[in-house]
Amino acid sequence: MSTEQFFSVAKRFVAWLLENKEDTGVMANLRRGFSPATEHYVWPYLARFCSLENEHERMVFATVAACFGFHPEHTDEGNFGTTLNRVACSRQGAENPLEAFEPRFRRILSASTVQDICQQLRSLVQLAKGSNVPINYVQLLNDLLCWEQNSREIKIQWAASYYAGSGRAAEEAPAEESVAKVTVSDTSA
Repeated sequence: MSTEQFFSVAKRFVAWLLENKEDTGVMANLRRGFSPATEHYVWPYLARFCSLENEHERMVFATVAACFGFHPEHTDEGNFGTTLNRVACSRQGAENPLEAFEPRFRRILSASTVQDICQQLRSLVQLAKGSNVPINYVQLLNDLLCWEQNSREIKIQWAASYYAGSGRAAEEAPAEESVAKVTVSDTSA
């Protein structure tokens, strides 16, 4: 599939998730997507959007579905770097919250496969939920589907969004340029 096709499927899947947000049975089944032992509960929902035979697609869709089932707060803004920036900034007690959260952020950036990222998402989504930070599930799903072909570009986009609120980024680039970079990265995937 092309990037445009992935994005179109991601939009349709997240629209379906949002339509079913209030269905507690569906949400409970979606949360089972975190575990390979119980992932089969999610398959009836995924079959409309991905190939169940394709392990990569199935794992990505099951993980994003489980994340949504656990934290069904969606936004159309930003990417996962934006989410983690907001989580970091919401944490109390740190003088520089982005710097304090940076080891967790660097861990996700060091992931070499989409499977590595999927394994880390549960704890990061828990932090987002605890901080009341919504997630752009369309962009997250699209990024994970495109990871094999574009991991370096996606990591750069996440990093640009994560550091956009830091003092370093603000000192190095004028505000207009920072906004333009984030806008381009949000729409390019």
